[in-house]
Amino acid sequence: HDLWSVPADGSAAPRNLTPDNQAWDGQPVFSPDGRKLAWLAMEVPGYEADRHRILVREWPDGPIREVAPGWDRSPAALAWSGDGRTLFVTADHLGTHALFAVDVATGRCRDALAGTGLALPPWEPKAEDFDIAPDGRELALTADLGPEPRMMNQRDIVTVDLATKRKRILTAGSGTDDAGPSYSPDGRALVFHSCDTKRSFNDQGRLTLLLRRTGRMQTLAPKLDRQVLQVLWAPDSRSLLCTIEDRGRVGLWRLPVHW
Repeated sequence: HDLWSVPADGSAAPRNLTPDNQAWDGQPVFSPDGRKLAWLAMEVPGYEADRHRILVREWPDGPIREVAPGWDRSPAALAWSGDGRTLFVTADHLGTHALFAVDVATGRCRDALAGTGLALPPWEPKAEDFDIAPDGRELALTADLGPEPRMMNQRDIVTVDLATKRKRILTAGSGTDDAGPSYSPDGRALVFHSCDTKRSFNDQGRLTLLLRRTGRMQTLAPKLDRQVLQVLWAPDSRSLLCTIEDRGRVGLWRLPVHW
């Protein structure tokens, strides 16, 4: 696999970003200021036994360099901090899925959840399982808080203060399976998926909006009779871009947000 850059306005031809990188390249993510691109690469052939590497380049034409080349973990998902100095990376650690903070300049890695008793859900972690507040001070994650894994039957949204490691369970008592937290760009709100697994394991679910200052929660688009698959905030925090399946096709929809 290669990574390609495609001008959104069609002003130039698509460009292969990794033509000389003999690897499986995937999961590209831009830093918030748009000045860096990070992605995961796995060498080919023999990739079955190879670990993923974290690669970064200054955008658009800087050299490609590996971040934390001596790290012995195999990262699975990436997300940038708001200041573009840190990459939050999921990786297996002592049999559980941990979240590491990797300093882009020095390659120094630390367990972002150390001392909290928290871990990501006990299956292959995804970037949608966590998010970092725009000011970089707080982390929100999907967590299974049961004494034994409940396997998607009752997850909660938990926040962690990255300085003090203080944690808060935002959805305690919600009665739903809550997952996929995403901070609004202005930092005022979180949105996440909520599913009523007592009604049906395959409940289509709803989007829940939580106001961080007051803790008030509300269901978005309660009359929508389609399942929302992926969610992305618009830059002005006034709407969400969502992928929704409708009549056998997955399309891109815009959902206004009012609070």
